[in-house]
Amino acid sequence: MPARETGRAAGRAAGRADARPDARAETRAGERAERLRAARAAALAAGEAAAADRRRRRAAGERRVAVELQRAVLPLPRGVRDLPGLRVAVRYLPARDETRVGGDWYEAAALAPDEVLLAVGDVAGHGPAAAAEMARLRGALGGLARTGASPGALLGLLNETLAGPGGTPSGAPDPRTASAVAARYRPGARLLTWARAGHPPPVLLRGRRARPLDAPGGVLLGVAGAPRPADAEIRLRRDDLLLLYTDGLVARRGRDPADGPAMLCAAAAERHAAPPDAVVDHVLRSLGAANPDDDICLLAARVT
Repeated sequence: MPARETGRAAGRAAGRADARPDARAETRAGERAERLRAARAAALAAGEAAAADRRRRRAAGERRVAVELQRAVLPLPRGVRDLPGLRVAVRYLPARDETRVGGDWYEAAALAPDEVLLAVGDVAGHGPAAAAEMARLRGALGGLARTGASPGALLGLLNETLAGPGGTPSGAPDPRTASAVAARYRPGARLLTWARAGHPPPVLLRGRRARPLDAPGGVLLGVAGAPRPADAEIRLRRDDLLLLYTDGLVARRGRDPADGPAMLCAAAAERHAAPPDAVVDHVLRSLGAANPDDDICLLAARVT
């Protein structure tokens, strides 16, 4: 081979030899970069998983606190309670979503041998703060009821508890609203006097027909300067049954707002002759039992 060609071939071989280390270096650099990206992605995923676990643990802890507080202040007998002129059953179902335990509550108590207080309410929000506000409102109602104030006046006083008297803010760091229905029952005359504040009216089951009571006006509790809710009266009959409930019973995702109350009335009518606890259990089953998004409180009172 001529010397010139031999020199060119040697140069090409040397160039290829010089390029091979560069290619290997680039490959190694690419592999390092890929490993670094994978490590960063794994670290990010681990961080997100740890944060989600902390959120779940915090939510579970808040749920336990809320449930324990509710159990401490909200007795829930499984059977039927006898009050003057009434037989009463109540059920409380927490939301299935553990982050949604809220402030639903009830009251059923004899104020005197000839008078009974019935009430159901729902504090806006969820968690320990809502449960604490529930305990405060329920305690305030029980004490205020001893003054003899009408249901509308009682709800007006509860509104001041949340919003402050005369429309002055209460100063709470996390002001809330709430809804409630309250009633006084006088068994001698079988007279029910009731009022509501932004809450569904009671359902009356008489014979085989169930219907919501004609509702007086009344805005939510916690609205500064709101007028006092109006009182309404109805004379009950022996074996009538009243249902007081929170909106978690009838309001569900994907359900028309008008369907829930109609379903409640239909389910109650199906057990028109049953004891109050059996009516409550049937209504809960018929409307879907525990709500994923909201608590349920349901109280049934049968006139004796």
